[in-house]
Amino acid sequence: MEIQLFVSDLDGTLLNEHSQVAPETAQAIQRAQQAGIRWLTATGRSWNTAAPLLEQAGISCDFVLLNGAELRSAKGELLLDASLSTATARQAADILSEQGIGLEINTDQGDFTTDTQFCNAAPLPEDFWSRPLTVRKLFGFCWDAAKLTAARQALGTLNGVSITSSAPWNIEITAREARKARMVERAAQLYGIAPDHIVVFGDGSNDESLFRTFPHSRAMENAVPLLHTLAEKVIESNVDCGVAKEVQRILSDI
Repeated sequence: MEIQLFVSDLDGTLLNEHSQVAPETAQAIQRAQQAGIRWLTATGRSWNTAAPLLEQAGISCDFVLLNGAELRSAKGELLLDASLSTATARQAADILSEQGIGLEINTDQGDFTTDTQFCNAAPLPEDFWSRPLTVRKLFGFCWDAAKLTAARQALGTLNGVSITSSAPWNIEITAREARKARMVERAAQLYGIAPDHIVVFGDGSNDESLFRTFPHSRAMENAVPLLHTLAEKVIESNVDCGVAKEVQRILSDI
């Protein structure tokens, strides 16, 4: 198996229980890069909350962000994007608000939220929808499962959206084209890498598209049950640095 690209989720996958890239994991990534293998981080996070985590670990790599709404270079340059229409984004935001669900809106001009204590984002201004912004993703958060279920049902009536989650307490809305797998496919085309030369790592429901698209998939021990079913292989948990261990195993076979 000739691997040319590793693709990894962040939370619950690459990050440990302290939401950090462990030294063992950073060393494995650097070893892969030194061997000529690209590293691509694919996350639901925005650039502002994802990039510092890799930078602190001394890792330079490209990013698929906001569940596939953006592809950015290691320096933050926007390479590709897939955005929601303003009308659809506003409809989705209204549905979440009607259910009393907290909201973060990721745009081309920064991140905005209804709850600045929970989210690292600017307060959502009253005139938000009249501003010339491009909406990449809506992130709803709530610990009432019934409210999230009701919101999902209502959001299901909207056209052209993708609805997923990275944890039981959240819901994430992007354009239908903005899925992790689709943006990784587009990135791989830029890199000139075929799908069978890619290994993907993940743990959450928002990684499902990766596991259905790429044959070489690795589910964390702590992953949702569906990924265990779809994965080519189940590896150690994020707490046990499963990504690092699997990368080392793959590199040892080269």
